[in-house]
Amino acid sequence: MSADPHRSHELLARGIPRAVVGCWIGLLVLAAGCQLTGRDGTVSRNVMKSRELSQVGISALDRGDTPEAERLLAEAVDTCGSDPEARRYYAEALWQRGARDAALEQLGTAVRLSTDDAPLFVRLAEMQLELGRLEPARENADRAVDLDPHSTSAWAVRAHIKEQMGQPRDALSDYYRALAYEPNQTDTLLRVAELHRRLNEPQRALATLQSLRELYPPGEEPPRVMLLMGLAAGALGRFDEAVRDFEIARQRGDTSPDTLYLLADAQLRAGHPSQAQQLLDSLGTVAPQHAGYVRLANELRLGRSQPAANLAR
Repeated sequence: MSADPHRSHELLARGIPRAVVGCWIGLLVLAAGCQLTGRDGTVSRNVMKSRELSQVGISALDRGDTPEAERLLAEAVDTCGSDPEARRYYAEALWQRGARDAALEQLGTAVRLSTDDAPLFVRLAEMQLELGRLEPARENADRAVDLDPHSTSAWAVRAHIKEQMGQPRDALSDYYRALAYEPNQTDTLLRVAELHRRLNEPQRALATLQSLRELYPPGEEPPRVMLLMGLAAGALGRFDEAVRDFEIARQRGDTSPDTLYLLADAQLRAGHPSQAQQLLDSLGTVAPQHAGYVRLANELRLGRSQPAANLAR
């Protein structure tokens, strides 16, 4: 028996009592392959102990007590080594501590114990991707998609891997498959917008960002979203919109030199040289060696503007 390893977190987030979630986890442990009953028909002590350790260990993981979670889940694995869920959560505790290879070993064992569990393959691919192990990550993402073609997380992680492998078009295709099953994935929409921008498709980037922006309450859009909207608007020659979006990004906490430069450049190209000069003076104070500072200063001095360098992070 296998189940979504994120399920307990989802149930807790929805307000399901922890005791109920614990029972759910307990059923997973009972079905994991350890001896269920003794000769007298009673439940095996090892099964009961592993179930209890898993429940308490996952609770510790939920509240951020990683050392205690690691200790409890390690004991649960020792008690019932054929339970993929105990190994999956033990891997998470190890991962949080920074023991990455040990975490991968535990999750790899969990995958071998539960070969039809798509979420386990997704999580293994995510970990491998984070470590830059792209080929095995791709193989596990492919396996997850094969097991569950409707899994948004499987399509999304495979898209991210393809993006890192330098296959932007293939990555976009997979991102759109993920969005087909769950259209309101903010992280995926942001990645799609980023890819369209890098592929010099500002209109598509802007359309994606506008859809993404609608998912946030008015006035709560993240600075990154507004920065990308400004870049897309500027690429389309809509400089007043770019000024507005860059300014919003700055007001919401993105005070980096790059953003200050992009705002100054947009002001100049929108026909507001005095505002551009004020921003450039500020840039010269905080980052006089910035790549765009001298170029923009020369343009202001000569009274003309050229397209800004694409310095967005």
